[in-house]
Amino acid sequence: MTELIKDLWPSILTAFFVSAFVSRLLAVIVVKRGKSAPTRTGGSMPLTGGIGVFLGYFLGLIVLFIKSNLRGLVGIGFLLIFFIWFFIAVFPYFILGTLDDIFHFKPFQKLSLHFIIIFIQFFLFNLFETEFSCCGVKEIVVQNLFLVTALFFFSNSYNFLDNADGHCASAVLGLTFALLFVLKKPDECSCVPLLLSFAVLGFLVWNFPAKPVLYLGDAGSLFLGACAPALIFLFVIGPMQWDKIANVIPGIFTAVILLAFPLYDTCAVMLLRVLRGQNPTIGGQDHYSHRLMRGGFPLWLVNLIAFTAAGILPVVFLKLPEGAVYFGPIAIWAFLLFLDVLAAFLRKRGEGEPELS
Repeated sequence: MTELIKDLWPSILTAFFVSAFVSRLLAVIVVKRGKSAPTRTGGSMPLTGGIGVFLGYFLGLIVLFIKSNLRGLVGIGFLLIFFIWFFIAVFPYFILGTLDDIFHFKPFQKLSLHFIIIFIQFFLFNLFETEFSCCGVKEIVVQNLFLVTALFFFSNSYNFLDNADGHCASAVLGLTFALLFVLKKPDECSCVPLLLSFAVLGFLVWNFPAKPVLYLGDAGSLFLGACAPALIFLFVIGPMQWDKIANVIPGIFTAVILLAFPLYDTCAVMLLRVLRGQNPTIGGQDHYSHRLMRGGFPLWLVNLIAFTAAGILPVVFLKLPEGAVYFGPIAIWAFLLFLDVLAAFLRKRGEGEPELS
């Protein structure tokens, strides 16, 4: 991996510094025009971080593509295919998120447009059919419907994580960290998650201080939400051999481990809203990050937990003997549930303590 970083340093620096510079520059411009938006954790910040992450990632890939083309590297074919995937499978979500930041769509409008994008991708471009066609039309339909549903659910799950400063970005950074360990033999294909991690870091450098200065926004959360399941498809699900059931099951559990954190947050918050008789699709202050912070967890610790659950813990289980992969999702969910219960206990204890005069 060290050799890979040395070889990709021009692209890495491009992704990081373009993301950091554009994010900060647009933040200054937006603040001067009085366009800052209130955050869900208090205060007010501009919704420009996602634009910087997108441009940093995109320009980093262009630098890599030019460099690889000049050197005649073997991975050039993969990179060309990836650029096609990038514009078809990911770019529309950045546009949708940017439009949502500008026009503030209602939840139903946003989800409808999100589904339309996936519908067009699936039925017009047949993005997933080649990888999974094996035993007949019925199985192809079932497999593809499963993938469309999963893409819709998980891309929205990462979008829902954008409910605290740097929370969604921390989770995606953890995912890219884990994906680099999933790749058994690092090569130029590793640039895809590697460059995304540095583009995300370019945004996070402005959110490490005690007072963050910019917000990711829907342009970033929807874009990263599309990147996450798409990268898992490229590097985990895609390479499966569907005619060998022994290879399918561990691969599915690997994907579930990598997506365990957003899965927990989305399912938990929807369940809580249903139990309270609320509409589960309408946003609120009851996500995992909110629950932890109400229990007294500082924001930096909440984001560290997101990185741990999305990156460090998946790597731990993927590095253990093969059978451990089946227990990974349950262990990660148990870890998150424990912190959830602890935060609820600390909150109730704090509410029950008498005030000091």
